[in-house]
Amino acid sequence: RCRAADALGRTNSPEAAKFLAVVAGGGKDVAIEGSEDREVRLAAVRALGNCRQPEAVAALAEILQAEADKKDTAIIG
Repeated sequence: RCRAADALGRTNSPEAAKFLAVVAGGGKDVAIEGSEDREVRLAAVRALGNCRQPEAVAALAEILQAEADKKDTAIIG
């Protein structure tokens, strides 16, 4: 799952950015299998950082804001 997230981030497609955002925790109402696994979430966040799409930037900002209270330094980093 982590490698798949990495590969999706390298596609630079808007659809991949939206899917990675959901896996990383950016989708409030939707849960994807694997999104509860911390390592998969970290891989999705890293992949979003590599994905050069406006959707990825918005998702990262939303995830950062949501994680700020939880003090998960790996996700925030």
